[in-house]
Amino acid sequence: PKKQGLYRLNETETKVMEEFVNENLRKKYIRPSVSPIAAPFFFVSKKEKGALRPCQDYRDLNSGTVKNAYPLPLVGKLLDKLQGATTFSKLDLRNGYNNIRIKDGDQWKAAFRTEKGLFEPMVMFFGLANS
Repeated sequence: PKKQGLYRLNETETKVMEEFVNENLRKKYIRPSVSPIAAPFFFVSKKEKGALRPCQDYRDLNSGTVKNAYPLPLVGKLLDKLQGATTFSKLDLRNGYNNIRIKDGDQWKAAFRTEKGLFEPMVMFFGLANS
């Protein structure tokens, strides 16, 4: 993996990026970094009109990652196991990745660049292979 350049953000995206960085620094989801590699930061549009979802372009990092080989269970088989059950629980996994910490010492690998600086996530961000 290598340090990649910045993606151009428009005025609205720049404002939202600054809010994202400030909020995630406050929550300790990210910290300043000196990583020798970094993914560019950008936005994609959400379904809600005008809403933006922050993203990091981890394609370069993911291309060098050895992928997990274990199979995920089939949804149909999991649902079959619920036959006859009378009590169910549901987890709200909104921002679920933010509940999973990145192993100490590995945060630098997921560093990302913004106009505001270089940062590394302390928690999982969407887009990392094997996450």
